[in-house]
Amino acid sequence: MKKNNDKTKYERENLKHHIAECLYDLVNDTKISKNLSNAEQAREIGIKDTTLSKTINGGTLPDSYTIYKLAQYYKYDNESITSDYILGLSKNKTASNTNISKETGLSDKAIGVLKNVENMKEKNPTLYYKQYALNYLIENMNNTEFLGHLYYYLFAIASFEYGNEELLARPIKYKLGHNEESMKRATTRILDQNDISDLYFSKIQQDIHSLKLLLEQQEVVNGKRSRKKE
Repeated sequence: MKKNNDKTKYERENLKHHIAECLYDLVNDTKISKNLSNAEQAREIGIKDTTLSKTINGGTLPDSYTIYKLAQYYKYDNESITSDYILGLSKNKTASNTNISKETGLSDKAIGVLKNVENMKEKNPTLYYKQYALNYLIENMNNTEFLGHLYYYLFAIASFEYGNEELLARPIKYKLGHNEESMKRATTRILDQNDISDLYFSKIQQDIHSLKLLLEQQEVVNGKRSRKKE
């Protein structure tokens, strides 16, 4: 029985901590965008100033009605945030972004960037080219390891510094040679950041070149089809 009580207490404290962090960001964002103090926000929400302060500080766990009021008041991209986001049940702030994320795995920021490109391309024609390039990359990303190599180029150094050496064992083996002796040396070699960066940057260049060749082949095929129709 004591274990269950301890678990419940731990879960409640975790939930209070999550809500406090979430609400702290929402209150500060609103303070900047609308120039409203905490007390003014509480008044507009329809709750006591002390309730808002205690929640932000992790001193209280808000009831369901308070969470509902908070979700109705705070906005992201002109849409009310969800109660699930406040409770930590969704990583996305709004219902529409949650639906998009379920289908694509995109974050709020990524969705926002894509929406902005779509909304602004009439005013900024160069965004058409960026959108076209992005679509082409997504449509053909199964033809190369571009995204995987980009991930390692951006994040593998941090992973290695945190002790995840296994993450880098295979690519470094490939870099240092193909014979058995060089493979053995690769597993024991102490790597530095330049090794990692150079390796994955070269792979990214190869991937981009492969995508370019694929595009040229598609253009040739489409050209032949057009001539046949004529």
